[in-house]
Amino acid sequence: MMNNKILCLVCSGIIYSASYSYAQKNLSDEVTRQITQIAASINDTPETAAKEFNELLKGKNKKNVPLLVAIGNAYLNHKCPDEAQVYADRAMKIDSKSAPVYVLAGDIALTQKNVGMACGYYEQAILFDANCYDAYYKYAHAYIGVSPQLSIDMLTKLKASHPELPEVNRELGNAYYQSGNYGKAKSAYDEFMQQGTPDTQDYEHYAMLLYLNKDYAQSLNAVEKGLDADKDNHLLKRLRMYDLYEMEAYKEGLEAADAFFNRPEESNYVYLDFLYRGRLSLADQRNEEALQWFEKALKADTGNTHPEIAKEVSAAHEKLQNYPEAIRLYQLYLDGLKEKAEISDTFLLGRLYYMAAGRRPVSVPEKQPYLI
Repeated sequence: MMNNKILCLVCSGIIYSASYSYAQKNLSDEVTRQITQIAASINDTPETAAKEFNELLKGKNKKNVPLLVAIGNAYLNHKCPDEAQVYADRAMKIDSKSAPVYVLAGDIALTQKNVGMACGYYEQAILFDANCYDAYYKYAHAYIGVSPQLSIDMLTKLKASHPELPEVNRELGNAYYQSGNYGKAKSAYDEFMQQGTPDTQDYEHYAMLLYLNKDYAQSLNAVEKGLDADKDNHLLKRLRMYDLYEMEAYKEGLEAADAFFNRPEESNYVYLDFLYRGRLSLADQRNEEALQWFEKALKADTGNTHPEIAKEVSAAHEKLQNYPEAIRLYQLYLDGLKEKAEISDTFLLGRLYYMAAGRRPVSVPEKQPYLI
């Protein structure tokens, strides 16, 4: 069956924080436009950019914290964390309890891969302003790959205080997914899909979660809605093929498979894609075709890191009474298991030898290798 780690690889962008432009909410449109214009020259003519930013900060703007934070963000967005830190420090000296300042400081720490420090700053931002949504989301995003439970705890806190925000359920769904709790991930996404405004990426994630929870019909429904908006979406076309196979709609599944593989490059295909394609062919009694796809699945699994592929392909050869190949592949499966192999696994290999020796008509010399 499905190896969930593969979907982690093919479904990138697991969590994505909403942006509320929190730090710039007190700036006029004209000042925001000026910052954007100046920022465009940061990398090419840094001296000019610095001079123009200093001009903006003269007079009454000298202690304008939102302006300092916005300039700091401009530098950070242009990959200049040291310059961004200068403005963060200036803003913090003026107002040591400003949530946007601590969000900026956290963002800078995150670019330096200091997750603990970054999240400490985000917690400070929340302490000074419980409605600083950016801080909640960024904290969750920072910890999503390190400690998903910390992400879940923070998002649960935000949901409790702001149940009117449907996006929280989406982020919770992503965090639960990363923790491996697919049931709760699905429940959170259920709420978001009903209350929020889902985009194509949301349909990708939702369809994937439904698939992982073996709700294939609902997954297919989400896939179709996503494909209505993006008919060439690679991930959704993949899930459509998977869902149709699991629903035993083999003819439609083969059509979906043809559409999925109808692209020149193979870099975005994973072993599971070839495996499902082979399963569909086998279910439609296209045996030789199935074996070709299974062979592609085996080749895509470099290093035999997924020995269950060899086991499944061995079973296909056994069904076709191709026992020598079934034995070879089952041995490959056992080699991949290494110390995890159990007595029952060895017994099944012996069963294959027994069946190979008992097939008819077979001469004694042909049987000899299977009687050892």
